[in-house]
Amino acid sequence: MKFILALIVFLNLNITAAALDNQKINEKLFHQALEQIKEVYLTIVAGEEFEIIYRGRWEKSAVNAFSIYSDKSRVIIINGGLARAKHMTYDGLIMTICHELGHSFAGAPRKPQTSLPQWSSAEAQSDYYASSKCAKRYFEKFYQAVKFEELKLPILAHNLCLEEYGEGMDYNICLRTIKASESVTKALALEYEGSDKISIATPDLSTVISTNMGYPNYQCRLDTLFRGAVCNKHYSNNDYCLRENGDYNGARPECWYKRY
Repeated sequence: MKFILALIVFLNLNITAAALDNQKINEKLFHQALEQIKEVYLTIVAGEEFEIIYRGRWEKSAVNAFSIYSDKSRVIIINGGLARAKHMTYDGLIMTICHELGHSFAGAPRKPQTSLPQWSSAEAQSDYYASSKCAKRYFEKFYQAVKFEELKLPILAHNLCLEEYGEGMDYNICLRTIKASESVTKALALEYEGSDKISIATPDLSTVISTNMGYPNYQCRLDTLFRGAVCNKHYSNNDYCLRENGDYNGARPECWYKRY
């Protein structure tokens, strides 16, 4: 019994290190992340008219993930190159899977379609869902206390998480969500924009004239994930933070979202 307990503790420490400290994600952890998200979303998917199929392609070098639509299923494909990318952590991988789930569950605004139903939420809306709903649901189930001083995040993360949640588990989940958001956006920014110099402390202050249904720049995407993390609307409902309701800290940024 003592040996089993020690083994469980050891595995948890390994997962935590991979989650928070940019330890390399191995193939076992890669597939574990998919299985854990599948477990978290079992009851949610059960209430839908479609199933979610998760496909982890560890052998593929592409630094990306995507979703495929059919009438009765949504196929989420995660390529191993993303898990092996610089900056990527276990929690960042969780955020990636959450983004793909967001295409099916995040709601409006949705991408316009020509031949298919409007099934997919916009890219940044899927980001917002990933941090405001999906990741919080996951991090609550697989809870791990974190210390702000060990996360190497700007003080803004501490200030807004504390302001919106106070001390305790929700504060910890907020911080962990922000760290995961930083992980995945820095990995993608380095791969596709050639620079990882993005930070929640340097937000994109631009304002769009119409909602961007495609991919915003990675600073804007990090801003969106950050705002989702500090949005204090519970993951169990469909409410989002809105500026018109006074929810300034957690509202979707205007670098991609047009309110009216």
